[in-house]
Amino acid sequence: MMLSFKNNADFAFHSIGISTRNISGGILNADGSPVEKGQILRKEYIDQTDIDLEGEAAFNIALIDKEKNRIPLKTKILKLEENKEYFFEITGSSESDAALKRIDKAGG
Repeated sequence: MMLSFKNNADFAFHSIGISTRNISGGILNADGSPVEKGQILRKEYIDQTDIDLEGEAAFNIALIDKEKNRIPLKTKILKLEENKEYFFEITGSSESDAALKRIDKAGG
């Protein structure tokens, strides 16, 4: 299962934190640089290795800035399936109005 996040926000952040069930982690650029507008970051979950891909789970998503401050976004309930990709868009003109919405595809 893959989670894809397209950044369309007008403010800087450095990573995306993701937690679900008993696991947490995140995605960021390898060089630690800010996530650029238009950039797509992906997180893959492998069945039976990372998570048991059965049923549904709540995914808590947060943006993380340079100082490691967390900007919580909406929790998403997703059906856990192998070979499934979920696409999200991050928007907002500032941290205070940051939003996460599900979209049809990462390019959309």
